[in-house]
Amino acid sequence: MQTTAFKVSDLQADDGIVSPSAPPPQPPPAGWYSDPEGIGLRWWDGRQWTQHVNIAAATAQSEPPPGSVPLGEGLPASGGGDLGSPRRSGILSSVVAVAVASIGIGIVILATSGSDSQATYSECRRDVQPTLTAMQGLGSHLNVGVIESDYAAEVGDVQATYDRLTGKHPATACQPVVRALGEAMDAYAQASSEWNECIFSGEEECAEATVQELWSNADRSIATARRRLNSLTGGADAVAVAESEAAQVEADALAKEQAHSALVAMETYATDRRGSYEGATPAKLRSIEPTLPPSLEVKEAGTEYFSISVGSKGGNWFEIDREFGGELIFKCGEPGNAGCPGSGEWG
Repeated sequence: MQTTAFKVSDLQADDGIVSPSAPPPQPPPAGWYSDPEGIGLRWWDGRQWTQHVNIAAATAQSEPPPGSVPLGEGLPASGGGDLGSPRRSGILSSVVAVAVASIGIGIVILATSGSDSQATYSECRRDVQPTLTAMQGLGSHLNVGVIESDYAAEVGDVQATYDRLTGKHPATACQPVVRALGEAMDAYAQASSEWNECIFSGEEECAEATVQELWSNADRSIATARRRLNSLTGGADAVAVAESEAAQVEADALAKEQAHSALVAMETYATDRRGSYEGATPAKLRSIEPTLPPSLEVKEAGTEYFSISVGSKGGNWFEIDREFGGELIFKCGEPGNAGCPGSGEWG
């Protein structure tokens, strides 16, 4: 199977999005391959072995890609051993099917050829382009005198365009792009709400700093979406990484739902005990809601407060704390990773 990689010099800019041309054959790209030590999969970064090992997955091997540089020639090894040895030179070969188990998620991903990777990129670009185009008009409107009501209408139009995108259910590898656009959409919607609040309160001057910051957040999210889209031109491995990230986001979304279910169970538990959460345990909460996962933890439980946490199969965790006075705080373990926002707060 031919593996295709792309270089920056082979790409032409088109409104921040790249279009691949026919690239020369390259050595196998970064990815999960059979570990030389025989303990599952080890991550090859395109130049050398790394220390990242996945013992839960296995990989099928084939001959090296036609025209590629034989691995082991001039490539340093990491983690011991000689890549130039006969045993190791065949390790990093073209992969037909890679069983990816990313941080505990058991997923089977079929590695695609360079042409299939290009098709994935093209399909994702076609799906997201209307939303990207619609968002271009939602810049710093305060600088050009657009009134809030007009801006709110524009935000509604862009939201409708984004909703049509999500309604198409883009391919798994495109989901990280869609998620970044969703974060931009949230920032735009919040900017509209904040702007309206400032006007309603008679403090229009508060809008400039608050709303401009939200627009900056949206700009960063859009830039992230473009980077993720362009990364799909990187070949089969780039598609596999995007699919793995999408799977982790899905796992995190499930953990969030389970955390909310645990919150409802905790409130039900307290209702039967005159409002006290004291004595709550995962087992007692499961007697109320049997679908709660084994990863549920009750870290604290007092008369007026509690702290519960649910672990995601993607490696993240999602916590809900009730403080004295009834305020709920939603925290997650890996800010900026998959389903955990960069702020470290969710909900």
